[in-house]
Amino acid sequence: MRMQTNDQTGNIHAQTISAWKTPDFSYPNNMFVSYVDIFSPPRDGCYLLTFNTSLKSTTGNSTYATIRLKKNGGTLAEAQEAEANDQGFNPKHRFLSVSDIIYITSSDTIRIDIQADNQYRLIGGARSVFIAHNVD
Repeated sequence: MRMQTNDQTGNIHAQTISAWKTPDFSYPNNMFVSYVDIFSPPRDGCYLLTFNTSLKSTTGNSTYATIRLKKNGGTLAEAQEAEANDQGFNPKHRFLSVSDIIYITSSDTIRIDIQADNQYRLIGGARSVFIAHNVD
């Protein structure tokens, strides 16, 4: 299954990504759950979950961003990027990626949280993609 996000904005508070579009490719069908709980496996098993995204700061002086892959509320994997603030207030773009192989049942909840230190825009379309593969 491969799905993309629509544009979403945020700020310093962690939030669950909720701007998912329906999957570009999904087999079998009906694995997409909702705009927040994004993935329900067709059967229990081990899955490789990958999320890639591009963020753009909308205030210019952003210094960090974090994404978290979560299962049932607990963090499984996290990607973070941080830098010294250059005081140039130039809008910054960040690319973050997180992957993990985990055991998932059909009753598990899979979410992706995102957080940055200032106002940001999650770049939608092909720049923000969630992919799930069964690996067992």
